[in-house]
Amino acid sequence: MQATSGESGPWLLRGQRWPKALSILLALALVIAGVSGVVQYLRTYWLYRGFPPPSTPSAVRVKGPGGSSRIVPVRRGTVRTLYVRSPALGGRRELVDVYLPPGYVGHPSERYPVYYLLQGSPGAPTNFFHVADIEVAEDLLVAKGLMRPMIIVAPTGGPSFFSDTEWVNGVRPHTGWETYMARDVVAAIQRDFRTIPNGRYRIIGGLSMGGYGALNIAVHHPGEFDTVESWSGYMWADKVPGVYGAHPKRAMMLYNSPAYEIRRVAPILRRDSLYVWFYSGRSDPLLAQNERFAAELSSLHIPHAFLIRPGGHDWRLWRSMTATALLVASRHLPAPANGTGRA
Repeated sequence: MQATSGESGPWLLRGQRWPKALSILLALALVIAGVSGVVQYLRTYWLYRGFPPPSTPSAVRVKGPGGSSRIVPVRRGTVRTLYVRSPALGGRRELVDVYLPPGYVGHPSERYPVYYLLQGSPGAPTNFFHVADIEVAEDLLVAKGLMRPMIIVAPTGGPSFFSDTEWVNGVRPHTGWETYMARDVVAAIQRDFRTIPNGRYRIIGGLSMGGYGALNIAVHHPGEFDTVESWSGYMWADKVPGVYGAHPKRAMMLYNSPAYEIRRVAPILRRDSLYVWFYSGRSDPLLAQNERFAAELSSLHIPHAFLIRPGGHDWRLWRSMTATALLVASRHLPAPANGTGRA
């Protein structure tokens, strides 16, 4: 009996340890699952900033005369990516997201206007598609017959997600982000896609840093773009050491301040009929700067519209204004000429 007892004792003890070990393993599994869930949540939140993922409906109701309505199918555009090798950036290749509107593939003889959109910082080109919902917005507006189909181009605005390039030609070698956008990206898009190769059919816009960059580039390159849109942008150069150096030269800061530089080129911009459309949130710290810029444009007789919307400097405002920005861009395009571009 002792031998039996002696043999069964250790086995019993080992059997008693197993539930504890299983509990530890189960706890570890739950922790790992919890961490994985948190990581996935954060990744999804970072990708969509708390909004639902973009989704284009298959059909939409369109109002007709006399209160009538009809259901029309919604054709989806497609998003492609390409890499643009830029001499202005020392030969570096930068990713560019390109939205091709509904009908682009099915109408191989048609050419399209282009809307260039510049990201903010921190940010990435995909923000316009994942957060601002611009792809879905154009799909719906085109289906409703409210806007001209246009190509949307969102270039990368820095070597990393947190880069602050200001979309400016910096003082360091190979930091010509303005030239990269205005020359290298535009040339690549004209080469690879069926655009209307005329500045009258180009729009440039952006949010925050990108809104500033769009204004700055449009002022520096008269005739390159017909309309410029600034979503909560600013008009005076910000003293960023990585862009302008530790001791920025006053002339360079003024040159890169659209609120100042626009005075010098106002006659050219009026001749080219540049249209400036911009908005700011009512609680945005940049509101006063935007209001002064609107007054400056009025004094210079440059066609423009300035809106103050409820909200701050955030994605909730930018997302809510996406469709409006597209409508404004479309409505200020010249009428199609010589069979290029479809109404």
